[in-house]
Amino acid sequence: MPKLSCGVFNCAYNDSNLCSLNSIKVSGGETKSNTCCSSFAESNGVTNCVSGFASPDTDIHCEAHDCIHNENCACHADNVDVSSLGSANNCIDTKCNSFTQK
Repeated sequence: MPKLSCGVFNCAYNDSNLCSLNSIKVSGGETKSNTCCSSFAESNGVTNCVSGFASPDTDIHCEAHDCIHNENCACHADNVDVSSLGSANNCIDTKCNSFTQK
């Protein structure tokens, strides 16, 4: 299971760079900038949406079929880094920095 680090600070599920969801979905494709965390939810001033316990161990359903870490729509990278440039307004403002093109 990948170890997830989340740098999307205004995501409702971000808890000290960890995700409080048990699993996330990464969408996108051909390049790193085309990927996004579809599980992103803007915090809107709310602290955390606790849906699980924040943990680096997170199941990642991956739809980035051109990534070498994608095996049958599951991410098999050891470490995954999701980030945004500044404050994200929606999932397309996020990206998977661990995407590596096949």
